[in-house]
Amino acid sequence: MPDRPATPELLDSPAASPVGATPKRSLMPTRCSGLQDLTPPSQKRANNAISLAGSGADERLLRCLCGGANAELTAATCRPLVSEVVRQHPSLPFLAADVVYRTHYEATVVHRILFSLDPLRTGRVSAATLRRTGAPLWGALRALSGEGAASDDINCERRFFSYEHFYVIFCKFCELDADGDFELSLEELHRYGGYALSTRAIGRVFVELAGSPREAIEAPNGGISYGAFVYFLLCEEDKASATARSFWFRVLDVDADGVLSADDLRHFYDEQAARLTSLGHEPTDFGHDEDEDGEWLEDADGDVAMLVPPMSGTGSGFGVSNAACGFGGRGGSFGLVRAACANPALLSGSDACEAPF
Repeated sequence: MPDRPATPELLDSPAASPVGATPKRSLMPTRCSGLQDLTPPSQKRANNAISLAGSGADERLLRCLCGGANAELTAATCRPLVSEVVRQHPSLPFLAADVVYRTHYEATVVHRILFSLDPLRTGRVSAATLRRTGAPLWGALRALSGEGAASDDINCERRFFSYEHFYVIFCKFCELDADGDFELSLEELHRYGGYALSTRAIGRVFVELAGSPREAIEAPNGGISYGAFVYFLLCEEDKASATARSFWFRVLDVDADGVLSADDLRHFYDEQAARLTSLGHEPTDFGHDEDEDGEWLEDADGDVAMLVPPMSGTGSGFGVSNAACGFGGRGGSFGLVRAACANPALLSGSDACEAPF
């Protein structure tokens, strides 16, 4: 009977090797290597079922979407969900054969979800944040399934998944993208809304949008990507949201010191005043108007007067950004352009929006 081959343990043991020789390396995996990968799929499913037992419907949705109780929601983890909606929803079968429209529809939905849940545009939404603010998303998913209001017509779900909303956004992007490279240059973005934004405002918007590291990947030609345009358009259309207030605050904060000073807003006022003058209108003076309601404050040094309009936090963000940036072509109320706040919370209306400063 042939001798039994030596086991890897014996080959690796000092006693089995000649004196002074280097022990041979075993070709067999050690007992602990690859332990996680060797877990049978059935066992993983059982573990997941046990961890979800007793959890509420929202918690189960969160864990399925993020991949765990403490994971994060990102564009990458959200995309498979949207792809599955496209595959299964009865009103979207035509997207299966159109790669361009399907890809951009999915990107639009993902960015709308992150716009709602990620006001600071970090690209990540923690599980704790989802538990606090994820109700609109869970409601939208329920509306798409079963007997939900949007189970037959996806356009009935207007918060995230509406195809009609996507089509309007995509057409606006294509109209601006004159060279068809799926990026918007500064000149192309300036055409938005019939040149409704002033030159200085659109320059600040472009810097804010193109400055993120992911734009260097998504827009290699130095423009802004479709995703960044979706974010900008949502900020322009929904200025009362926390995400929009945070965005427009950063646009107006020219010196990036976390405070909107008179100098910051004068940067935009000067151009707006010239625009009104060229149109035959007399611009409101940037200085203090004694007849205007509002509260005048001094900065920390006591030498710069600043007007705080008698508005709520959400209204301030809407009015100041409108007037300073020139929405509507004429520049809005210069009483608001003159307004500057010593506290970012006045514009942001949200503690979360102060985080970047």
